[in-house]
Amino acid sequence: MPARSPDRAWWWDGNRWVPSGIAVGAVRYQYQPTAWTRRLQLIIVALLVLGLVVAVLVLPSAMTQIFQQSINRSVAQQPTNDPAAGAQVRQTMTSIMDATVLFAGVFTVIFYGVVLVGIWKLWRWLYWYFVVSGLLASVGLLQNLVDLTGVVPYPFPAWFIVPGVLSGLAWLILALWMIVVYRRYGTWARRLMPVSADTGTNFP
Repeated sequence: MPARSPDRAWWWDGNRWVPSGIAVGAVRYQYQPTAWTRRLQLIIVALLVLGLVVAVLVLPSAMTQIFQQSINRSVAQQPTNDPAAGAQVRQTMTSIMDATVLFAGVFTVIFYGVVLVGIWKLWRWLYWYFVVSGLLASVGLLQNLVDLTGVVPYPFPAWFIVPGVLSGLAWLILALWMIVVYRRYGTWARRLMPVSADTGTNFP
């Protein structure tokens, strides 16, 4: 069968090797995107944005309820019913909550910035990060199913489980699809293709 040597300098015509006319060292390999590359990028960005929107809309109401319950328990555990002591506890816990929210907000901004740059530049390690994270979402799905049964006390409202189930299922399906894409094309649905070092064009 006709074939080229790995350095593309020789051509096997079926009987013998003959020069291909391509100078040795004039070929390099690089990843070339396919039609699925951009689709994969858009799907991941859409899931990230959707998760961020849901977190912004849902988490404040749920966290406020849990935070208020935590304050009430702390105040109730005070040895006296001194209003000043209760106010001090509330002020301290409010400061802790504000610092936690500030830290989480800064971390989220940095994390999303790095991730979006990685998606744009098609970092390979980030591809596998999404695959592993998506597969681990199956653990979250099992936990959500346990929470729905009510066997284990769940600190959040029952309706809070629904976004978690949908998000975990979406990421799990995406991770399985990314594995299939890797088997067929490579990371980020790209093929490793030989190109000319001088012109940058693809070889057949």
